[in-house]
Amino acid sequence: MSVNGKILATIITSILQSIDEAGVPEGRLYSALMNYLNLEQFNGIMDALKTLNAISISGHYITRGGNYSNVLGKFTQLSKLLDEKQ
Repeated sequence: MSVNGKILATIITSILQSIDEAGVPEGRLYSALMNYLNLEQFNGIMDALKTLNAISISGHYITRGGNYSNVLGKFTQLSKLLDEKQ
């Protein structure tokens, strides 16, 4: 996987870890990432996580989806695996 792939896996893991059980405002999360992602990239990641049922977004508020734990576990494993290959 390329360096960009490693960065993406780390960003997605960080996004998922930042969503506590109460959820997080979408704007707050984007503002924390805007130095790394443009809005189109952020929205693409959010759409992918919604498709995976890892998150749900309602009224610009992100909450954990039914598949949250599974997706977080997979991206955490991927991030660790990519770190070991460096």
